[in-house]
Amino acid sequence: PRTVPRNSVLVYPVKETTGVVSITHGDTKRLQDGEFLNDTLIEFGLKRILFMLREKEASAGIPDDASRFSSRVHMFNSFFYKKLSQKGKRTDKNGEKVENYDAVKKWTNKFDLFKKQFVVIPINEQ
Repeated sequence: PRTVPRNSVLVYPVKETTGVVSITHGDTKRLQDGEFLNDTLIEFGLKRILFMLREKEASAGIPDDASRFSSRVHMFNSFFYKKLSQKGKRTDKNGEKVENYDAVKKWTNKFDLFKKQFVVIPINEQ
């Protein structure tokens, strides 16, 4: 069973137990004119697009396998880029610190990223 934060106004996707996004009242304030979207809202939007695509493919009778477009897409959340772009302990040949691959290498343990045709890495630096 998943735990839902008390101040959540929306949890998506509803039927999933892992990888859910919890939208809070504070997140909804970011939907006002002149406000920037935060990481949570960006992740929600991307997940919604991917789940809508999966639902459309299922209703069209496309088998749940590699022939589906949605199975050839992987969407990271915006925290992936933040972790990757943080300077790590490793240095290049000039002694400069380099991106922190070690911080994200486990993010692809459960699937082969190189079998995906499309990889979406949202970048939110505000």
